[in-house]
Amino acid sequence: MGSLAGIVTLECFRKLQYTNKDSEAARSPFGWVCGQTTYALGTKKLFVRVSAKDNSRTTDVNFLALDILMAYNAILGHSTIGAIKAVIAPYLLLM
Repeated sequence: MGSLAGIVTLECFRKLQYTNKDSEAARSPFGWVCGQTTYALGTKKLFVRVSAKDNSRTTDVNFLALDILMAYNAILGHSTIGAIKAVIAPYLLLM
């Protein structure tokens, strides 16, 4: 799935009150993330809403649940960024 899928940490997945039984089995190893080799524990389609004041967009995202430590609870993939028509401004640290 690569950069097309979203990534959610196992800790966040559990805080959303999901268990491994709620996810579909992952088909293959995920690869190298945050300096460590990891395997996807499962996939789950979750609804995501991104909003800024008066403008909000909602879409469903296929997330891979990974048991890794990250600075973020979830990372959105390229397809999600395109679906919500977001513009990334790295110099401003804004989306």
